Amino acid sequence: MTGVQTCALPICFPVTIRTHRTMIHDEEAIPVANYNYVMTKLVSNTTTPSEVKDWIDTAIQNKSWLNLLFHYLVPSPAGSTEYEPSDFQEIVDYAATKLAELDVVTLSDMLDAE
Repeated sequence: MTGVQTCALPICFPVTIRTHRTMIHDEEAIPVANYNYVMTKLVSNTTTPSEVKDWIDTAIQNKSWLNLLFHYLVPSPAGSTEYEPSDFQEIVDYAATKLAELDVVTLSDMLDAE
């Protein structure tokens, strides 16, 4: 599989796609080291809003890119890729209080800034 990815990336990226996220649960340096692999923090049904707030604070402190991955917002989440909408709203509200210290951008905006 690694050989296929290594071979395919130089062909695919310039022509069809700009990036994809990885499941490396970490912050991304700014500028992004490798636009082909943007690191992601997965938010699962066991991730608390407090944890995500800590990630936001750490990203602000380190002046790093924080790419949060939410799959499904559903009441009473049961599956690992489901997240409670009220917890999501709490995170969004917290990020809104930090707008003087951070920029909230889409992945496309970040890539356009390269």
